Amino acid sequence: DYEELRQLGVRTVIDLRGNQPFASAIERRRVEAMGLTYRKVAARLQPLREWDDAAVLAALTNAADYPMYVHCNVGHDRISVAVAAFRVKVQGWDQRA
Repeated sequence: DYEELRQLGVRTVIDLRGNQPFASAIERRRVEAMGLTYRKVAARLQPLREWDDAAVLAALTNAADYPMYVHCNVGHDRISVAVAAFRVKVQGWDQRA
């Protein structure tokens, strides 16, 4: 519910879905109708093997977009990899921990 996100203070929705242009277009319209910023960052289906995290990290580190809501289609692979990459590469967490 984008209205609830807006009420919580979220400014930006980051969409990490793969190739779902119709769903992303609908979401963009709904997000922007609530006065929020929508960012689409393409992330492949197999994030550990197929993607370069530079675009994802650039989106996640853009302080002007905070606070943000980040999602993909199911919420298992891409989000986990994106958060892990952010924690290790940006926040300096030990990847072996």
